Amino acid sequence: MGTNSAILQSTWKLRPFPPARSLVDTLFPRRLQRLAYWLRALAVVVGCEILEANNTTIPFWWAWLTLAVAYDLLFIEVPRIRDVEMSPWWLLLVLVPGANIALGLILAFRAPCFPRLPDLPHALNPPLCQK
Repeated sequence: MGTNSAILQSTWKLRPFPPARSLVDTLFPRRLQRLAYWLRALAVVVGCEILEANNTTIPFWWAWLTLAVAYDLLFIEVPRIRDVEMSPWWLLLVLVPGANIALGLILAFRAPCFPRLPDLPHALNPPLCQK
């Protein structure tokens, strides 16, 4: 019993912000939790609004806007969809007016799913999401 609890304490720590291994992991995450999703989406929206407001003074503003939208889709929306265990095909709803808002709200408020650890017994490793 002592061994299992030591394994559980050392390997299964749920933190709201797991430490990033590098700058690349921070900028291009594989999974995003709710707060990180909110903050990144807010930063992209504010950045896009600034670009659109200053479109006469910033050269190639449309290229920067395209990069911001691509970053939003690939490195904000897709990691969040992975985090809530949804299929990436749901991202097609971004193209449908009205449905994109509903998808954003689902991604913003749905609880993340955490994978089970394979080396722990079921009693110490309950499933943390329903499928």
